[in-house]
Formats: sequence, structure tokens, C-alpha cells
Amino acid sequence: MRTMTSHHTEPLHRLVAAINRAGLQTPARIALEIFAPLDFLTSQVAQFVRPFTTGYRIDVYITAMTSESSWPELRALLDPEAQQDSRE
Repeated sequence: MRTMTSHHTEPLHRLVAAINRAGLQTPARIALEIFAPLDFLTSQVAQFVRPFTTGYRIDVYITAMTSESSWPELRALLDPEAQQDSRE
């Protein structure tokens, strides 16, 4: 498993901010929990679609999601307790 770099974590923080602005924290958390056992597979899907997203705004997010470790990181960033702790 690859480790997360700042190159990958910054887009995750922006993605979480967009999810929060849209008020989609709960649906996003539910979807991420459902797919949690498939982190490896979802990172491989991101690898597959990556060439098709080149040149689009979504490319930076897809690139970040190609790492298997980005999925647990995204779940942690969407965790309400973790968000509350970061505000204090």
C-alpha cells in the first residue's frame, strides 16, 4: 500500500470541503462505508478512468483516489468527530 503524500491529501481536503458545502456529508459517508471493503478495487477503477479525465477539473481528484490509502483518508476526513476535533 502506498503512503499518502501532500500531493494527494490536498485534493482530498478540497473534495471534503465541496461535499460539506453541498450538504452531502451523510450520503458520501454512507457510500464510502458501503465500498470500504473494496478500497483496492475502487483505487484500481480510479487508475482505469484516469486517462479519460486528463485535462478536466476532476483529474486531480481521480489521481488522488488512485492510492488505496486515500479511501480511508477520505472517510476519516468526512468523520464528524474528526472535523469537530480539527475545529477546536
